[in-house]
Amino acid sequence: MDELFGIEAILGEIKAVVGLQYEAELEYVRESQIEYEHFEPKPAPEVKPAKDEDAEDDAADAGAGSENGDEPKVAKFDPTALDRFTGLPFQWTKTNRKSKNLPQLFQGMKGINTQHEVKECQQFGSTAAEQTAKCLDDFCGRLQEADNSDKYLYQQVIFKR
Repeated sequence: MDELFGIEAILGEIKAVVGLQYEAELEYVRESQIEYEHFEPKPAPEVKPAKDEDAEDDAADAGAGSENGDEPKVAKFDPTALDRFTGLPFQWTKTNRKSKNLPQLFQGMKGINTQHEVKECQQFGSTAAEQTAKCLDDFCGRLQEADNSDKYLYQQVIFKR
């Protein structure tokens, strides 16, 4: 991902990627491969008995650590918090040490306007050199078309071993 951002920072926006490879790669992660975090339920907050007013004033004075008292309290991040719009808990995925392939990175980076295609090398010719040259000619020609000006293209060409 850093390499893609580095290329865009130096050369400009990446509009298309072509992959010449031996096996097709998925442009999305299968639902069965996604792992979700599971959190232990929070214990119910304890209800403290009401104290008299003098004890509360003393506790408030002791808890005021700053001189002016203007520092807002920062709420601690709670991964078990509910979504404020739906009222449902968030689902957090485990992504550490799980690599993504180039189509997944490119589509994640460019979003919904990404067009992903997988083509077999046989439709471009009979020899590997001819297939590679015609594939790249076809791909570059498609980049020049007005229909594809607002799209990001990712094309995989699969060669037989």
